[in-house]
Amino acid sequence: MKLCFSLSLTPFRTTDPHASDFPLMGGGESMAAVVVLYLLTATQGPRLMSMCKPFQLNLLLIVYNFFMVVLSVYMFTVGAYLTIATDHSFVCTTVEEAHSKGHSALAQFVILLAFTLVNIVAECDFPKGFSYAALVYGLTYLLLFINFYRRSFSSKDKGQ
Repeated sequence: MKLCFSLSLTPFRTTDPHASDFPLMGGGESMAAVVVLYLLTATQGPRLMSMCKPFQLNLLLIVYNFFMVVLSVYMFTVGAYLTIATDHSFVCTTVEEAHSKGHSALAQFVILLAFTLVNIVAECDFPKGFSYAALVYGLTYLLLFINFYRRSFSSKDKGQ
């Protein structure tokens, strides 16, 4: 039980020195304070605000909605222009298949697992429990992807 409790508190004691000066990154206490503040606001806020009259946000909402409409019109105009300027066809667009189907995704899993192994092998200040969990998580996804890849692509390639 002591080991379990110790492992659960490790993330709160271990901080990344590169990010320790960032807001809410000094340790677990600041994030716990944010959660407690949120829970207090969610539970006590309605009771405290029941005696106050509602905020008048009509003008602010009108201005906000106006800018959202302007932004949407701009994005639609740019998208339409780029579609017309590049002779893009929504109907006849082909999907280019890479020569090596799935190899890039497979390489991505292997690279991420390698970085996780470096964290485990090297004496880093990063909590080992997180590294082991990431390793198991990554291996699971790698095995699932290899299984999917073999079933989806290998049988089709043999028949061609």
